[in-house]
Amino acid sequence: MAADVTLALAPADRERLRKLKDLRKDEEVWEYERQHERNKRRYLGDDVLKSVGTAVVWWLARHENEIEKAVDMIGPLARIAAAANGEEVPELFRHLLVPPVGTRSEATAGGPIWKRIAQGAQPPRAGPLRPGFSSGRWRDGGDAGYTLKRNSTTSPSCMT
Repeated sequence: MAADVTLALAPADRERLRKLKDLRKDEEVWEYERQHERNKRRYLGDDVLKSVGTAVVWWLARHENEIEKAVDMIGPLARIAAAANGEEVPELFRHLLVPPVGTRSEATAGGPIWKRIAQGAQPPRAGPLRPGFSSGRWRDGGDAGYTLKRNSTTSPSCMT
């Protein structure tokens, strides 16, 4: 039986093993993060954003004392729930939708969009963002600040 055995590892091999160990640890963390993200997406898609009602109830559960704010959130939650399910915003909630993001800051500041309306231009019709919508153009031919282009394989992409 051998009593005094010594194992020697070349420095290059030691470094290679250290790198492999670090990579295995990083990959394990990455896998846990991916699983966490999948769980979160499943929770949001299957539970929270299943409908406008479930989205509002979820929001209220997180903001118990903000009932009036919950009313203000119905429109945005309706838009998010519809987008998450690839659907149009239900007619019942359309009057609660806020202006498109690109117009919000200008509307608040009284910027170019409101000047064009004052000059007689008609803004683009409000509607859900979904495949098939082709543009967001003013009726006088000017640019409304965004354009929706139909993409044959996926949903529309917004360009500013």
